[in-house]
Amino acid sequence: LRMINTVPAVTMEVVTGFGEIWSAQTLHAYLLTQGAPCEWIDAREILIVKSDAGNAGLGEKGSASTGGVVPLYAETATRMANWWNTVGKDRGFHDLEYEGENARSPIVVVTGFVATTADNVPTTLKRSGSDYSATVFAKLTGAGRVTMWKNTDGVYTADPRRVPEAF
Repeated sequence: LRMINTVPAVTMEVVTGFGEIWSAQTLHAYLLTQGAPCEWIDAREILIVKSDAGNAGLGEKGSASTGGVVPLYAETATRMANWWNTVGKDRGFHDLEYEGENARSPIVVVTGFVATTADNVPTTLKRSGSDYSATVFAKLTGAGRVTMWKNTDGVYTADPRRVPEAF
């Protein structure tokens, strides 16, 4: 990189995605220490996108555009179903009681912002990509809603603006 005095866009995308991966792994490890039924997903293994080659890079700072990145829903849904039927099953998620007095839903921590192209090249969902991936995974899992907690100094147990005792 020093010899060429630049960082290729694909390299920048791979490197910037590591923060999401490490954050997901850290949250997953913490939840395990609390006894929560949980697992983590590296979205690069599930979320497959078509990305315009000419739109490489992270996008302009301050922009809120994921333009040029389109999820390939059929392939992505197949991969999500395969994950649920292998890893989810192995972790006992199929055996949990989801309703009633003893209800326990699994927590699946998914990296945001990162994906893989149809050509198997790691990529990002560009600016606002974490929000975008949250809605993609909500669609894949049939979630009834997505809640975005923004402008926090880390991961909290609740929205600290509404729950002052959140930690």
